[in-house]
Amino acid sequence: MKILKRFGLAQRILLGWMAQTILIIGLFSVAMHESTELMEDNLVSDILKDELSILVSEIEAGEDVALPNSMQFYGNAPQLKPIPEQYTLVPDGYQEIVNSRDFAFLYKITVNGHSYVLIRDQYDFERSEQIFKILIAGCATLIFLFCLGFGYWWIRKKIMAPIESLSNEVRQMAESQQYRSLASEITDDEIGELAKICDRALKRFHEALSREKLFTSDISHELRTPLTVIETTAELMQLYPLTDKQNEQVGKILKAAKSIEELLAVFLQLARGDDFQKSSNTDRVYDVIGEIADNLKKTAEAKKLRLSVQSAATCPGHYSPVLLSTVVNNLVKNAILYTESGEVIVRELADGFEVIDTGIGIPKEMHDKVFMPKVRATNKAPGSGMGLSIAKRICDRCGWKLQLLDSETGTHFRVCLVIEEPILYADQRGKAF
Repeated sequence: MKILKRFGLAQRILLGWMAQTILIIGLFSVAMHESTELMEDNLVSDILKDELSILVSEIEAGEDVALPNSMQFYGNAPQLKPIPEQYTLVPDGYQEIVNSRDFAFLYKITVNGHSYVLIRDQYDFERSEQIFKILIAGCATLIFLFCLGFGYWWIRKKIMAPIESLSNEVRQMAESQQYRSLASEITDDEIGELAKICDRALKRFHEALSREKLFTSDISHELRTPLTVIETTAELMQLYPLTDKQNEQVGKILKAAKSIEELLAVFLQLARGDDFQKSSNTDRVYDVIGEIADNLKKTAEAKKLRLSVQSAATCPGHYSPVLLSTVVNNLVKNAILYTESGEVIVRELADGFEVIDTGIGIPKEMHDKVFMPKVRATNKAPGSGMGLSIAKRICDRCGWKLQLLDSETGTHFRVCLVIEEPILYADQRGKAF
């Protein structure tokens, strides 16, 4: 079954068709051969028996015996040639002799204490039989080739054509992200039912996607107004004499507002599937993870956790602080949220960074699901289950690689930022990054 999965649908149908054809041809050929052999044995046996009975009657009547060249007549009667030694022990009845020296039909009877043997050369029969076998093989080959050609044409034109047409239309809609009714002719069969299901599903999907994009756009637009007010107010405050502490706090407000504005743009691009815009500001990995650690330090201290930033090697390159800090922030916040005691380590690596904690960990059976939206490690786990999903989506769109590694205690996330060959995800095909 695993081997069959490597073939396409048309190939599997054709293989099944040809397997059935071979089985039928094989059974028919065997039946023809066996029927011929049975008929030959019965027919030759009856002929030899009748011929031998006539010859014995003639011998007993004292008449001369005349035989064609293809037959030989032996017996232990005085007027006949003695039975050859190799045939003396042959039982009465019909025999077919096939060895290195003889190819003949033999019939033996015993009458009044005398044994008689009639032998007929079977060269002509063997030649006819070989010709018949060649004819059967030739016909079987022609039938096989005809079925192969007809099966290929029928499967391609009558079975696969509507499926391929449906597949192409669905693929085009997926690439264009625009819904339109299926142009393919919907037949009244299983394929037609599949086409109707695909059409209804695509319509609902695109309607839901349109509503989500519109909602995201509205939220992004509406939140920009209060953000603008916050930025303007903070900038006006900087025009007045402020203490160093006040200037620092106002600077944090401005920076946070800018970050939120950029985050809104990131989430809007994620929802729309647009390309990420290159940020004019770039930071090194260690600077980003250090800033995130500073922002979350008080949260960690409130739970009596040690939050440390380490550097095992220097990761080359500069990265968008908004995109990278969003990934780092979600991973570190999750680590703090799910860790009750111990420490959380954020470590720079030669190709990215890793986040390690001593928390409750993630069951191995959840490793493949934990990056899905609204999925948490356990039902009792805190949080909304969106942090890892957002981090994974950003990594996917940026060509980074987010991994959940096996760990004896806690969790161990690793993000590879420097990858020799870009990872091409399904939603990135045909798009430049």
